[in-house]
Amino acid sequence: MAHRCPKCGKEMARHGNFWICGEHTEPVFIPIEHPFSDLCAVLPTPIAFVLDEFFRESNPFVALWRMVDAAEIITRFFTITVLSDILRQKGEFPQPVKIALTEKLERPTFGAWKDLLVVAIDNLPKEKGQTRCFAFELPSFVRDKWLPALGSGEDKPEEKLIALRNFIAHAGRLPDEKAQELLSAHRQRFESLVKELSFLANYDLIACTKEGQIFWLKGLPSADGTFPNYEHPLSFVPELERVYLVHGDEWLDLFPLHTFTDILQWREELYDFERLEEVAPQIYFRLSERGYLECISFSTKAVFSHLGKDAYQRFREIFRLEEWRAQRKLEAEAQGIQKLWDELVNELTEVFVGREEHVRQVKEAIKRTSKGFLWISGKPGVGKSALMAKLMKDYIGQTQHYIVIPYFFRFGQAGLSVMDFLATALKRLQVELKRTIEPAPNLPDRQQQLVEALEEAVSKTGKKVLFLVDGLDEIYRQEREFLNVPFMTVRESVLWVCAGRSEGDLEEALKSRGAEWIFPEGLPPLDEQAVRAMLVEHLGRLKYALFERDEGQRNRFVEAVTRKSEGLPLYVRMVIEDLKAGQLTVWEEEKLPEGLVAYYERLLERMRVSDVGTVLTPLFCLLAWAKEPVTEGTMKFLLQTHHLARSPRWSELFRRALEHGHLMLQQRPTPDGEVGWTIYHDSFRQHLLESKTVSDNREWAQERWLEVCRDWKALASQEPSLHRYILRHYADHLHERWQMTDAQPQIPDAQ
Repeated sequence: MAHRCPKCGKEMARHGNFWICGEHTEPVFIPIEHPFSDLCAVLPTPIAFVLDEFFRESNPFVALWRMVDAAEIITRFFTITVLSDILRQKGEFPQPVKIALTEKLERPTFGAWKDLLVVAIDNLPKEKGQTRCFAFELPSFVRDKWLPALGSGEDKPEEKLIALRNFIAHAGRLPDEKAQELLSAHRQRFESLVKELSFLANYDLIACTKEGQIFWLKGLPSADGTFPNYEHPLSFVPELERVYLVHGDEWLDLFPLHTFTDILQWREELYDFERLEEVAPQIYFRLSERGYLECISFSTKAVFSHLGKDAYQRFREIFRLEEWRAQRKLEAEAQGIQKLWDELVNELTEVFVGREEHVRQVKEAIKRTSKGFLWISGKPGVGKSALMAKLMKDYIGQTQHYIVIPYFFRFGQAGLSVMDFLATALKRLQVELKRTIEPAPNLPDRQQQLVEALEEAVSKTGKKVLFLVDGLDEIYRQEREFLNVPFMTVRESVLWVCAGRSEGDLEEALKSRGAEWIFPEGLPPLDEQAVRAMLVEHLGRLKYALFERDEGQRNRFVEAVTRKSEGLPLYVRMVIEDLKAGQLTVWEEEKLPEGLVAYYERLLERMRVSDVGTVLTPLFCLLAWAKEPVTEGTMKFLLQTHHLARSPRWSELFRRALEHGHLMLQQRPTPDGEVGWTIYHDSFRQHLLESKTVSDNREWAQERWLEVCRDWKALASQEPSLHRYILRHYADHLHERWQMTDAQPQIPDAQ
């Protein structure tokens, strides 16, 4: 029921947490109260903000989401506090914390935040048997009350919060009756738990603005989004745009996982951030591939914000994830444990939805098939790699029954060769055989080594050897002889499960050799419920706008995404990025491109409207022709003939193109162990090689590669990484050009 203005008696409009009447010179604001308003008024703003949203929500389905989202934000706040405190007390993170951060911090889910909190609490310093923490009440509250309430994904959704969150994320729009039933099961327990958060009122959350003003982040912001000044004396000088937890004379710096600054949103058409006219508290959401931090902003104007260079640099200084990951990989390999695919698999399975039945079908096929070759085909972007990554995750720990040998072939990345594959497989088998296998220098002998090692491994261990190979089409295009490997190793207890595109000659070859299709029509596309789950999982607080489109069990935006994407997860991923960047809203399904190819074309069209886009288009085309990831120095050298390279802004344009280009770029290691750049998905690379939109840039890029091939000797001193690349791939570029023309290849002087 609407509230009436005490001055004029007219109905007031609801805006956020206030009733507003604009009929007067100075608008009248009246706060909307609820039974927990007094508690929210004394809690840190991020916690007060999400709890207030929950307590005000009347729709049972949305209230369920408000409740689990509040629980997640509280968990994030606790985790950020404890991690910051470990750093304050110890100066560095203990090894168990480093391992957990490496695995979970880049793209954390609710469950990942909970796991990080557990490890962080366990690694706080101890003094006389007591855990020493900045917020001394926090460890016992987390262990005794909070973690038991969260539970795990294996619990019943009627009983634990994480299980509830997982259930509603994948169940689609619940009927109001079911939502109310679940809400009733949780509400009393959750409200009792929230009351026990009152100890947080003993600590002041403060923020220092970029102008040096100190705000008190206590309770909710006012109707215009502002906060009161913090009037208490401080024993330290706060740094600008940082957030601190203060208790007496002590203070805890929460930057960069918690900050207070301008709301920045990425604008694709500008290739830059746009500042909204508001500053707000922000909590870390995930690490962006574009080189900034994605954050949740506690504001009525925007649900997402981004932290740029300073915060990103500080994040990399504190959380040295690449360094820790490399160290852990070396330690694991010294013990014979391969960590080759961990990062890729974590990325591919970050949100794995709608495939439960398909995973079950593959596992049943693996269980009933004692030997041979199982084939998973599908359209580009349908999610074959994610399915294979999920299988790897599920089987890699079943060491009692399986010897798992995973491999992911990627065009333009290291390892795309039969010899590399065989070396990796032999390295895995030598762990089981407890002896060193030195890979032979030639292909026939190395293949024979694999055959013999498999025979020995099966007979000695009694285990089933399971090869999980993704990207079979990509290695087949490069080295067709790879297909000999699976079929020369056919024997009892050796099973190959391979995935790739549905390509005619490859599938004809597989049929002739007796391969079995797990999905006769190819891996099915995502259905509407799975598309919705993917949107909800990635959109964070934007999902509440999506819920506004619900008409009972129907959602026209989800229907449109499912139809136009043809169920391809890659298309859905691009929709999510556009929604988060403000390129699209959930009310504009008519703007969605018709299919993946049309989406790629739209991306290429966008790049025409700015200088950064003008640089990015040829950069994309150079990478489309590249045979492996290439370094930043290599790309800059290749682009030095670009007309904008003579501009005084060239370095800035190149950097912005590289760091903020688009989600279709990714970083991967080069064969020399350097950081390289490559195209995110092979379907986009193929599109670049065929699209008329970039035909001039594509031809220029191919000719540019051939130019540097001809000048390969001079590159040794000018750009060493490019020189090494040319030594490896001169023949590939030359042969590629020769296939497209009648020109005869010119082999370089090898001296």
